[in-house]
Amino acid sequence: MTNPPAEPYPGIDATDLRRWQQGWGLARGFTTAVESDGVLRVDIGLPGRFVEYVVLEADEHPRRVDKAAGLALAARDPWVTVPTRDAARTSDRVHEHGLRTPPLPEWMMSTALGEQRRLAFPPGYAGSISAQDDVVRVDVRSPTSEPAASGQLAVVDGCAVPDKIETLSGHRRRGLGGAMMTALVDAALELGATRGLLMASTQGRALYTSLGWTTLCPVVIGRLWD
Repeated sequence: MTNPPAEPYPGIDATDLRRWQQGWGLARGFTTAVESDGVLRVDIGLPGRFVEYVVLEADEHPRRVDKAAGLALAARDPWVTVPTRDAARTSDRVHEHGLRTPPLPEWMMSTALGEQRRLAFPPGYAGSISAQDDVVRVDVRSPTSEPAASGQLAVVDGCAVPDKIETLSGHRRRGLGGAMMTALVDAALELGATRGLLMASTQGRALYTSLGWTTLCPVVIGRLWD
C-alpha cells in the first residue's frame, strides 16, 4: 500500500465515526452496527464484503486494531476499516495479522454544510430529488433523458452522510458530481442537518476538497485480498 506520510490530521472522534456509520448504513439499508470494546460490527451480507469491523479511535487504542483483525480472520469475506492519523503505522499493524490493504487509502472528510461550494447542473442535465424518511436520493438525466449520475445521503443527529456519488461513463468531467452534492446538501439542510461526514476514495477526495470539504484523516482498509 502506498501511504501518505504521517501528518497532523485532526482525526475523527468515536461519536462522529458512529454517526458516519449509522448514516452510511441507513442509506444502504444495512442492519444496525453492534459495538464491542471500541469495534463496530456491521453485517453487510454482500459477496466479498459479508461483514465489516470499524475501529473507533484506533490511534489512541491500537489494540482495537488487533481485535478487529482477529475477528476478521475468523469471519467470511471480512473488511476491517480503520480511520487513523498515521496510515503507514496502522497498515503495518494490519499486515502483521495477514490482512492486505488496497494500493490507496480512503479518506474521512467533513464540512459545515452551509459553507459547501454550490454548483448548478450543466446545460441540458436535470437532477430530481426523492426522499424517504431521512434518506435523500438524487438522480440525474442527460439532455437525451438517459441516466447520467446518481447519489444519496442520510441524515443522523443533524449530520449528513453522502454516499454512492456516481457518474456514469460518458458523462464524467462535466461537473455532475458537484451539482449532485449541491442538491443533496440543500435537501439535508431542509432536514435540519448542519454538518457533513463522508468517506471518499482518493479520486473522490479531489472533488470534495474542491467543494470545501476538509480531510480529517486517512482510512486504512484491511481485507483478505488486495
